[in-house]
Order: sequence, then structure tokens, then C-alpha cells
Amino acid sequence: MSEEIKTIAVIEKSIAILEYLTNHPKGVSLSSISHNISINKSTVYRILQTLKLYNYVQQDQTTGYYKLGPRLFIFSSFISNFNLSSFILPYMQEFSDTTEYSTNLAILEENFSITIETYVPPINSSIRIEAEKGFKSNLYCCASGKVFLSAFSDAKLKQYLSDTTLTPLTSHTIIDPNKLKEDIKKVKDRGYAIEKMENEEHIISLAAPIINAHGEVQASLAMMALAQTLSDDKISSLGTHLKRVSKFASQALGANTD
Repeated sequence: MSEEIKTIAVIEKSIAILEYLTNHPKGVSLSSISHNISINKSTVYRILQTLKLYNYVQQDQTTGYYKLGPRLFIFSSFISNFNLSSFILPYMQEFSDTTEYSTNLAILEENFSITIETYVPPINSSIRIEAEKGFKSNLYCCASGKVFLSAFSDAKLKQYLSDTTLTPLTSHTIIDPNKLKEDIKKVKDRGYAIEKMENEEHIISLAAPIINAHGEVQASLAMMALAQTLSDDKISSLGTHLKRVSKFASQALGANTD
């Protein structure tokens, strides 16, 4: 006789909530979740707040809607149907092997940019700079962070600037909120972000958005290099190239980038 398996109710309910959210990538209300999975609202709320605390769920500050959070990417190596890192890696390789600069892929987690993948071209170089997996940076002072900020609504950006102390990490860090907003507008206009020695001395980084099928910035594709190796013309050329590669990757994800 097989042993009877005793389940834990709160875990079953948490699974039901997560599975329901997979069908609502743009977010859904607490009431809708409660009604459609037949669990009382107070229980759903408590579970959501716990999942939110650990970034498995995130909540839109404007609508109050809940959707899956970026913490779920820690399971990406076990997900065969959709592994963002593996999916984008060929595009990273195309850019890096052509330009000889390393690339990295970052996602937004709370108010930080988190590197989830890196690629280094197989070319010997003593001056190449590369990011480490798991590298965490403030949004206001890195290229990938500026890409994410450029996708914020006006209200969300205002809230971010209100909640965040723009601490100078170098003498080049932008700590004036108005100047940062001007810089973010430039990101929108040119289609890629430039960070000049704002996070680390002597390092310049560029980043472009990866857009998903829902029109959302899902990730950022970035490169970094020693400032002394990049002229303004070189930055413009690399930024345009990076934007083009990111566009192809976005289209492969189902995004309409026209």
C-alpha cells in the first residue's frame, strides 16, 4: 500500500496563485485572483504579501495589480520552454564576437539592476571589462538601470526619485534629479543608455532594452569598456549596434518593434 501524502494547504494555495498569475503577465487585481481560484481574499492577500516580500510577485504601484516577479528567474536553468538567458545568449555572442566587447544581460529586481548572464568573446585581451553574474547596481548610475528607468511611467519615476537617495559613487554620478530625468529622456530618444564613469571610475557602459511580446522592457542588454578606449564616435557606433541587436532579440520574443 502506498503511503498517503499529506499536503500543506498554504503551499497548495500559493501554487494556485502563482499558476493563475502566469496567465496574466500584465497583472491582475486581488479580487480577481480570489474569485477565480476560489480562495478568500484575506488569505490571498497574505500569501501575495509574502511572495512579494521575496520578489516572487510584484505589485504595480499605480493600479495595485499583481504579477509574477523577477525572483522567478533563479529557476531559469530548470525551465526548458523559456530560459531568458539561453534565449538571448546568441544575440550577446553576435554582438561580442563582432565588436570584441563582453556583454551582459540584466533584469529589474525591485529598484536594482541584476546581472543574470554574461558573455566574453574568445579573444585574448588584457583590457577587457566584464560584469559578474549576480552583480547588483542602483538604477540611477548604470546603463541597464537607466534603460529600466526609461520605461517607468511619469508617476512611477517620480515615486522612484522620491524614495531614492542619489548617492554619488564617483565624481561623475548624476545626483541632481532633474539632470537624471533629462538623461533618461535621452535614453528614450536615442534608444540606448550611456553611463560614463557614474558607477565606477574609468568605466563606460551602454545598454539597450529587450522588449517582450507585451511591449514591456523585460531585460537590458549591455556592454562595458574602459573609458580611455571609447571616443564619442565609438560610443555612438557601439550604441547603434547594440540597439540593433536588442531589437532583433526583442522581435524573436514576439515584440512589435516597428
